Amino acid sequence: HAVCNRDTFHLAVPVADSVDCALKIQQGDADFGVFTAEEALLASDFIDKSVRVVADIRHVERARDPFAFQAVAVVKNSYGGSLSSLKGSNFCHPGFAPGGLWTDSVLKHFERFVVSTPCEKSLSVVEQEVKALSNFFNSACRPGPWVQDDMFDNRLKMNYSNLCALCDSPKTCSYASHESGSHRAALTCLTHRGGDIAYVALRYVRQYFGLEPGYTAMANMNDYKFLSPDGSTEPLDTESPVAWVKQPWSSVLVRRDIANTLQPLLLSWLVNEPTDPRPAWQQALWDLIV
Repeated sequence: HAVCNRDTFHLAVPVADSVDCALKIQQGDADFGVFTAEEALLASDFIDKSVRVVADIRHVERARDPFAFQAVAVVKNSYGGSLSSLKGSNFCHPGFAPGGLWTDSVLKHFERFVVSTPCEKSLSVVEQEVKALSNFFNSACRPGPWVQDDMFDNRLKMNYSNLCALCDSPKTCSYASHESGSHRAALTCLTHRGGDIAYVALRYVRQYFGLEPGYTAMANMNDYKFLSPDGSTEPLDTESPVAWVKQPWSSVLVRRDIANTLQPLLLSWLVNEPTDPRPAWQQALWDLIV
């Protein structure tokens, strides 16, 4: 978190995690911090009304987008009409990447919604989930590290190898484009590698199927549909399809007593194209936040 000293606004305050950051702001040990939507929700359980949101941090090319991302599911037209009909199908996943925009809860939201996990006390919670996925899907590409322990990760991928079978490199459980996967590669898995369903970000669907200006369609959009959590479908050119997850933009939280003073300062410090070179501390702040 980029957090500034209240006297100089030039110093970053080290914090253990987002809750610690929020508490330091509340206590007056720091002035502001940047929080993801999940972090802000978590912090709201620990802080009072002395802290408020003053801004969102948005991508300069996507400033009008209401969300940082929307997770959607795309299926072939052969989809059977209910979520249970996905059993035995082929699943394309964007992959796990440490430090990525999508958290584990987002990356696993679709599969946890669709696939029930029986309790097997002899297995770890992670292996129970992986085994359930392996039994539900015929094959998949679910790249990137499933767990942080390399030996355990390799064992899981060896024992449940069908979850890597659709990957460009089943042996390493990776797409050719990126070891930890990507949304575009997951769509290629769907359209060209035998996939039946892909769980990806909405903006990449629009780009991949040529629905966004400047992009050439890589497949015929009429052969695929958006899948909703209730099992219904929508055409790919639907303007606002039902998303499985909607992630708000990251927010700047500030101590309420200095919010009116700090808000215009932040806007001046974080301007996209300053007329003069930024001081070193402002550049460091830009790098941390933007």
